[in-house]
Amino acid sequence: MNKNEEKEFEKKAEIMAETMMKTHSKWSCQGMLLLFGIIIFLSLLLSWCTSDDTDADKINSVAVETTIGSNERDLEMPVSEPVIEKDSVRWQVSESVDEMTDSKNVWKSLVSENLAHFSFPYEGGASLNLCVRYMKKYGTDVILTISKGQLLSNEYNGTNYVTVRFDDDAPQKFYTNDAADGSSDYLFLRNARKFIKRAKTAKSIKIQVPVYQEGNPTFTFKVDVPLTWEY
Repeated sequence: MNKNEEKEFEKKAEIMAETMMKTHSKWSCQGMLLLFGIIIFLSLLLSWCTSDDTDADKINSVAVETTIGSNERDLEMPVSEPVIEKDSVRWQVSESVDEMTDSKNVWKSLVSENLAHFSFPYEGGASLNLCVRYMKKYGTDVILTISKGQLLSNEYNGTNYVTVRFDDDAPQKFYTNDAADGSSDYLFLRNARKFIKRAKTAKSIKIQVPVYQEGNPTFTFKVDVPLTWEY
């Protein structure tokens, strides 16, 4: 029952009550009680109709809100997880300044992806470090350093070179010099400029080195970005 019907219902009830009062002004007490009973009954009936309408309005309101909320969710853009890109593998850079000359020293290096396994006392896996270095007083060098074991560079027995393969190129020899202080864990390549020129375009470098009593293990270096070098 809407509000207009409710008002009309109340008005009719009042008119009915007034008519009955005028028509039966000399009623007995029992008649008066009957009249009041009718009025109370009509009031309860009116209250019940109003309550039903209110509940129906609430239900309709909830249904509308649910529909609107559903539509709003449908219009929302889906939230995607952020894409985390893997860090690219690059040459590691280290720099310093010579305090006496103010010249810059630069090292760019890689560590081999694989390990070579040697016998006692060098067991546990050995890696090879490849370093391109510039220092004003020494110039440009390419240095190989092994973490365990002893590198060989002996011209008399034919161990004074390493074999290098850039990407899918044919393997090539690079002759070596041993350390001036007699250390056996690192070597210098003689033709550093040749090595650097090719490393500036290579993403894969394989180096086979002679190791004392361990043969000639091959170490692999891979990068996503080739060497950049301007020295």
